[in-house]
Amino acid sequence: YRPAPYLNAPLLQVHTLAWIATRQPHQVDLLKVDVEGAEFDVFSPQNAAIRRWLYSAQVSQVLIEFHDRFIRRRTRTEVSGRAAVTAVLRNCGFLKRHISASKEEVLFVRIARPTPQCVND
Repeated sequence: YRPAPYLNAPLLQVHTLAWIATRQPHQVDLLKVDVEGAEFDVFSPQNAAIRRWLYSAQVSQVLIEFHDRFIRRRTRTEVSGRAAVTAVLRNCGFLKRHISASKEEVLFVRIARPTPQCVND
């Protein structure tokens, strides 16, 4: 991204969460996730590196801006992406601590040790 001539802003290096997870940062105070409807994809079983990182790293809080209003469930019994992400985070030791008035932003705080289902579910 080149800001010139329109903006006078620094160039920033951007990495995916999967890239960060493979580097195993030891301590993360707050992980903010805003992925425009792909919340379940971030924490899905296919993203094993991210789930292993949540299992082993010291992540204190996860703040997710859910966009599940963009996603339609195919059946009435299908679990919503929000419920699936909440279950994954619960298995990783997080408790839902705050929901914004719009119900889009949800703060999860780590209160327990992760269970093996954090990685294997």
